[in-house]
Amino acid sequence: MEMRFKVAWAISLVLLIVVLMMPNITTYAVKPGGNAPGSGGGGQGNPPPIVSTVYPTTATQNQQTQFKVNASDNKAVSSCEFFWSGASQGAMSLISGTNKNGVWGRYFTPTGSGTFTARADCTDNQGKKTTGPNTQITVNPQPDTQAPVVSAVTPTSASANVPTNYSVTASDNVGVTSCNFYWDYVNRGAMTLSGGNPQSGTWSKIYTENATGLHAAYAGCSDAAGNTGYGQAVNVTVS
Repeated sequence: MEMRFKVAWAISLVLLIVVLMMPNITTYAVKPGGNAPGSGGGGQGNPPPIVSTVYPTTATQNQQTQFKVNASDNKAVSSCEFFWSGASQGAMSLISGTNKNGVWGRYFTPTGSGTFTARADCTDNQGKKTTGPNTQITVNPQPDTQAPVVSAVTPTSASANVPTNYSVTASDNVGVTSCNFYWDYVNRGAMTLSGGNPQSGTWSKIYTENATGLHAAYAGCSDAAGNTGYGQAVNVTVS
């Protein structure tokens, strides 16, 4: 009996020593197509594309602008779509670089002025999609380059030494801010808005001519942007 006890004790001691000397063993569950941690297989799979903010961040109303993003992917970016104020404006094109790391662009014409948001959504060749960050775009109003339209001066006859009220009609897409009266090609001073409104109105000035004969008269009108339009010079008969 004592012998069996000693044998059992010896076997237990040997087993304990073996267990203590064995290296730690960790068991991993490997998914189909995956890799165990530490196996060097990059267990995160295929990440989606990386998409930058949209640039440039300024544009001009009613002027076509090419908006761009930088997009990269460990495989290949297959497509990018441009969004303006949350609405799709269509596909972008790869304009430089490669499908793995390139610049994608699309031409777009903002029709309003103010602040808007733009973004690009890009998809890789494995179907992974990234919604790009919204970017604030400032759209400046279209510069006013249209000069006022000015009529010829009326009346075309006057009496010497008698104050005469000369008038023109002037119109502008934004608004006329000032008109000047010219007599014999010399500026005789500002005219006054006497009817209508700055967009389409009548401008007048009282002027007295002492010398009889023919005299040239016309008006020059300006808008807030500094555009100036001149009416055709007419001959005024002073008798």
